[in-house]
Amino acid sequence: MPWTLDKNWLSLYTKSMPSFKKRKIIAGALLSLLPCFAFAMPDHGKIIWKFSEKSPCVFNHKDGAPYDDDILVCYYMLANLKDPVAQFNRLPTEASQKGFLRMISSKSDPAFSRSMKKERAILNSNDIKNIPKETPPEVKLKILMGMERQVLRGGKAACKPFLWPKAEDDSYLYKTNGEWPKTWLPCMRPFYARWNVLNEKAQELESKEVSQTQKKVQGLLSKIKGFKTGKVSVAQASVQSWALSNQGESIESRNGKELPSLLRHFVSDQKSSHPPKPHPLSESEYRQRGYFNRGYTAGMERLKDDALLSLSHSLGLSRTIGNPQEKANNIIYQKGGTCAVEAQYEVLKSYGQRVTPKGLAEEAFRKGYYSEAQLKSGELIGGTFLDNEGKLLRDHGLNVKVFSPTEKPAAAKALSAELDQAIEKNGGALIGVEAGRLWNDPNSSGGHQIFVTGEEVSNKNGQVLGYYINDTGTGEAARFVPKKDFDRAWRAHGYELVVFNEKTKK
Repeated sequence: MPWTLDKNWLSLYTKSMPSFKKRKIIAGALLSLLPCFAFAMPDHGKIIWKFSEKSPCVFNHKDGAPYDDDILVCYYMLANLKDPVAQFNRLPTEASQKGFLRMISSKSDPAFSRSMKKERAILNSNDIKNIPKETPPEVKLKILMGMERQVLRGGKAACKPFLWPKAEDDSYLYKTNGEWPKTWLPCMRPFYARWNVLNEKAQELESKEVSQTQKKVQGLLSKIKGFKTGKVSVAQASVQSWALSNQGESIESRNGKELPSLLRHFVSDQKSSHPPKPHPLSESEYRQRGYFNRGYTAGMERLKDDALLSLSHSLGLSRTIGNPQEKANNIIYQKGGTCAVEAQYEVLKSYGQRVTPKGLAEEAFRKGYYSEAQLKSGELIGGTFLDNEGKLLRDHGLNVKVFSPTEKPAAAKALSAELDQAIEKNGGALIGVEAGRLWNDPNSSGGHQIFVTGEEVSNKNGQVLGYYINDTGTGEAARFVPKKDFDRAWRAHGYELVVFNEKTKK
């Protein structure tokens, strides 16, 4: 537990000190006994501590004379006292303040030494120089992403005695940036610097890997060109097995062999008649889709799915309904609990409306559609109740229909049909899901709204293989989610559904 100082301790401390007035009288009496000496005592009276992010540790005497103190003491006080500036300035005398600073220093100095020791250990163990040059690219990428997490997580733990205040939650209403204040920088600066180096190398490796594997998939697709349905090939069997698994069917008894070379391959999804003409994504488009936002494993799984989707289109086995690639341009990261608000933002943008995430959040808050509150702990909580979902779309000129949550199988089947119809007719819909299941993250939970932007359908039997989504919670765009995984996350939230379309112009 970090060391703390409460008001009771302050009261005890100050009561044990003689008042400044009494000490001044005593000192004057003693000096009067020394006729050979005549001089005036300095009388600053108090030390005033001022704090701001631009100059967080400024100590001045009451009369303006500077008082120099170790800056570490300041950061230690900020991190460990509930109301540090006010508590310090309430101390009644300069002597009591100096005694207080000396006591703090006796704790901050060893705490700083421990932090420096941890810093060296973290930086030494998370250095790109430690990765052997012959490491395969996919392994190197995984190691780099692990190092990125360890550097920031370990850095925050090492700097804990000196980090104040806690991170601010993102909010369009109360906070403008949601970043760590500048008081973090003295301790966190080397960790931020190392993270930036690792992140730059990881991005460089990702882009290089994508560029190389796009060429390999292009070559594979060119070999499949002119493929006749009915012939059996490793590629066809692989895609068929993948399609069956997405429908929830077991493929253990089937002999479809998955193409090992596709595990790291990516090619942009195509909607043209087969054989497609894949084109490499630009750097900005690739980044925008957020492949690795949920980690290395999830990113590789997405790249694999996209490659198999392109093969599926090449073989004429499936097709995409809707235009998820175009709607990927509107993806954003939400702030606070604004998932429902920002999902509606993406819908309105897809209809060409000029709206902003911040402006829409403020509008929703003003109209009572979105609620947000700040707890005593400083944590922000916010959300949109079911009764208010879709109202922003309605206010901006769309026809909206909201379906209440249900657990009845028959109703759930009907809602699935409504979703499919909405995608086919209007290009998408909003649904409520259980976040942890959608992200495959046991540490996450709670209701979450996403924009469904398309679906993949089998050409053989018309069954849905999966859906494409934009997720403001992870910043992922045009992510393909297999039907069984999609249904599991959607079912956990009662099949909540909002459909919409443009009003007919008179």
